[in-house]
Amino acid sequence: MKQTLPGRNYEVLVIDNASTDGTGCLGVDLQVIYGKRLKVYREQRLGLSYARNRALGEASASIVAFIDADAVADPGWLEAIVEAFEHCNRAGVVGGPVRIQWDQLRPRWWDDRLDEALNAYQPGDEPMSLGYPRYPYGTNFALRADSAEAVGGFRAGLGRRGQDLTAGEESEICLRLQRAGWEIRFTPHAMVHHRTAPDRLHRRYILRRALNHGRSQFLVECMHGFESGRYLSWARILGRITTNLLRLRCDLSFAKFILFRVGYQYQRTLARLRGIRSGTLAQPSPGNDAKRGWRCQAAASVEEPAR
Repeated sequence: MKQTLPGRNYEVLVIDNASTDGTGCLGVDLQVIYGKRLKVYREQRLGLSYARNRALGEASASIVAFIDADAVADPGWLEAIVEAFEHCNRAGVVGGPVRIQWDQLRPRWWDDRLDEALNAYQPGDEPMSLGYPRYPYGTNFALRADSAEAVGGFRAGLGRRGQDLTAGEESEICLRLQRAGWEIRFTPHAMVHHRTAPDRLHRRYILRRALNHGRSQFLVECMHGFESGRYLSWARILGRITTNLLRLRCDLSFAKFILFRVGYQYQRTLARLRGIRSGTLAQPSPGNDAKRGWRCQAAASVEEPAR
């Protein structure tokens, strides 16, 4: 509500995603203060993608900008997003940098390389076009409503759901938009600050997140019939672990690195085994690595978003 963009040019939508903590009541109280500029909707289907698709369906503007409940936008956030879309008429998505806002003392064991686990994001200092896998994070993510509608919105089978840390819904919709001819843009002027929730400043959370992000990365690539080739085989994973154990270099950053790759290879192996057991192992699609000789069939079983 404190943006430099004139208030008549934007509205704020709060999506209460089946909460049990009084979010709905708080939204009603805020509506009394801000009037029609703030609207609250309750989405009973639990899941971040359901919430985002609900926002796309309810929004009246041509641009929809998403921000997480634990993030704070700079005053010029929306204005910078609008300028980025106006500058590039082929931009389907615009994202900006995310900086960590330390609301409590940073743990002594914290390493700058762990910042990504709290959604820190800064691919560069200049406006640029982005490609996979460097897409913007969902905590600072804006897209054209009509382009999102045209490709079917966010896939409900991806994205956080309660305590499930499955991710990848932003990357997946970016891939569909790029294939439809849209650009994915980054602007350094649309800044968001991500607050440090105490329950995320634990080693266990960081490792769980890394494992699930590896799994999510495979699922996204699987849906689009390719593998990026940036991830390690089981043999190379074991080799890295052994080498680092011998060199006494097993810090949390290395564990995060390895668990991401373990998650990716676990999901890849599981998909391949299921394909072999069910007899549905397919030939590579055009553009796939023919040496692998298989293609995951998960895309057909992923639940599509209800619109």
